Amino acid sequence: NGPRHPQAAQGYRFGFRLHGLNSMFANGPPSRSGVRSEAGSVRVAPPAGPPQWPSSSPNATGRRTMRQWAKETHDKVLSADDTGYVADGQCSSNRRMQHEARTQAATSMGFVKDNFEARLLTSEKVLDSLKNRLQLCDKSIKELENNMASMSQAASDKNKSLYLVRKRLALREQRPKQEVVDDNFHRALQAEYSVLQDAQAALVDAAGQAKAMLHKATKMRGALHADIMHKTKAINIDRSLLESRKEAFSRPSSAASSTSTAASHADSARGRNLAGSAPSTPRRQPMASDDWRRRRATETEGQWERAASRLVKEAKALEGESKQLVEHNRQLASSTAHEVSEARRTTDAALRKRVQETDAVRRQLMGEIKKLDDKMRMTAQSLQDTSDSIVGHAPQYKHCLHESRRRAKRPHPEDIEDRVAVMLHEEDRTLVTVVEGLHDRAATTNRVLGQLHAIRAKLISDLKAKTAAMQVDIDCARQVRGSGAGQQTVHLLRPAPPV
Repeated sequence: NGPRHPQAAQGYRFGFRLHGLNSMFANGPPSRSGVRSEAGSVRVAPPAGPPQWPSSSPNATGRRTMRQWAKETHDKVLSADDTGYVADGQCSSNRRMQHEARTQAATSMGFVKDNFEARLLTSEKVLDSLKNRLQLCDKSIKELENNMASMSQAASDKNKSLYLVRKRLALREQRPKQEVVDDNFHRALQAEYSVLQDAQAALVDAAGQAKAMLHKATKMRGALHADIMHKTKAINIDRSLLESRKEAFSRPSSAASSTSTAASHADSARGRNLAGSAPSTPRRQPMASDDWRRRRATETEGQWERAASRLVKEAKALEGESKQLVEHNRQLASSTAHEVSEARRTTDAALRKRVQETDAVRRQLMGEIKKLDDKMRMTAQSLQDTSDSIVGHAPQYKHCLHESRRRAKRPHPEDIEDRVAVMLHEEDRTLVTVVEGLHDRAATTNRVLGQLHAIRAKLISDLKAKTAAMQVDIDCARQVRGSGAGQQTVHLLRPAPPV
């Protein structure tokens, strides 16, 4: 029924032992066997408090007395017992702190593991989004490259048509001066040339826009690829750390478990209240700086996610712009091709119509020349007949003149103006009048024939000019266009016949 406090109990036990020693040493120092037997046989009631030692002083010889020696021993034992008590409390506190440290470490490890897994999940989602956007960006880059190549090729193809139009215009400048007119074919050529120039400029501008967009897409692809590489490296590092953490903390520590088991048994042997008497170290509480670091980490992760989301949005917006540009360029190429095709058909139709008109005029001129030739032949024949008539009247006129001169040689009495002389005179006048009339008619016919020759020469010159102009148009139609339109025009036209 001693004191329940462990320290009081220890003091009681040591005080009781020293009290026995004092009673044993009252009659002189016993032998070792006697001390052992007496100490072992003492059974007295415990004192109410620590023993009261009588005051003593060293003897004359300078040696300590037994009481001094016993008191010093008692003090040493009490000091050792107090130190042992403190050590026991410290060990118990250490074990409790180790348990709490293990618990906190396990909790912290769980938090770190959860944060690792959450971080990996978020990073993998962001990485998947970036990879998907990178694939779409690569697709957009290919579409832009194909579109830029098609726009450049379409613009380059317009050079052939422009060269053909310029060559046709140069050929038409070789027409005779009187045939250089502003006809429908010439206006169609100028309109086609303007359409081709506008179409080529639009296609070159579209190719430039596609090139600029391709540069932006390539730059965005580099940014996406760099971000993907960085995030992939970070994910690999986090995953390797998580795996190493799992491997390091999944193996149980046998030494720590055996040490904790032995310590728990020692605490049970010493008493349940021993651990409660030692001072305990307070558990670490979260500091304000930790809360600030958590908030800062949350804000940083939010900024990181927003930066990745912003990059994805920018890539998506750029992809939309590239799709719109590609679609616009396709529509532009289709519209320009349609306009050029319409201008080409208009030009070919105007060319065929112009050649047909020129050929019709040529045929009309040739018909007129043929009629004029017939009239000239008739006029020449008439002139020849008039000449023949004049020549035919010459013998009669000579004969009449001869007869008149011979009748004038008649004798004087017989040289009278009889009816024969009158008829010869009338015949002479008639022949002179007829011959003069024939000469006048011949002169008039000759003048008409000359006019017919002049008109025929003009008609022939006009026919030659129109033939040359028609040949130029036919040469224009024979130029290879690159498509079937020019060949179709060539088959519809034939070379102009020589004049």
